[in-house]
Amino acid sequence: MGHTSPDRGALGGGRLAAAAETLGRRNADICAWGLRASAALLAVMLAVVLLQIAMRAFTGQSFAWSEELAKTLMAWSALLAAPGAYRESAQLRVSIFIDALGDRARRVIAIAIACLIFWLSASFTAHGARLAIDAMAVRASSLPTQAGVLYAPLPVSMAVFMLISLETALREMAALSGAFTAARAAPEA
Repeated sequence: MGHTSPDRGALGGGRLAAAAETLGRRNADICAWGLRASAALLAVMLAVVLLQIAMRAFTGQSFAWSEELAKTLMAWSALLAAPGAYRESAQLRVSIFIDALGDRARRVIAIAIACLIFWLSASFTAHGARLAIDAMAVRASSLPTQAGVLYAPLPVSMAVFMLISLETALREMAALSGAFTAARAAPEA
């Protein structure tokens, strides 16, 4: 399920492979941005938490907004970094059963999983966008913003998951198509 390029010549023009490569370049840029933004948000979160600790240690009091901001920044950070982890296959998985299968079966399963992730991500994108839009009518409890701003990263992250699952499906279909083409072109022994 990695991001290797199949032989474009085996695809009769390589349309699937070319589409996967184009989408892959864009997804790589989006994921790199997400990781940088996630790191910056974690740095801000750390500063907020340290400020909160210092305030409690020296004054015995704390800011009302610091805990909500720290939790929000943690959630945003995770949601912005998660698509990059998915794209690089950095998620936890058990592959003992998949490793026992042949290449074609693995690719078919990878396509099915990518389609399932696309469908789930599309659902989360739609519902997350609705949640963020509806929550714009409500103020956050201790931050000077609408609650919808706090939920905004969910549909964004899920839309990126959709793009990455589409890229994965295209890559696997291109490789599978190349394998079928190579099998048909191989002389019978």
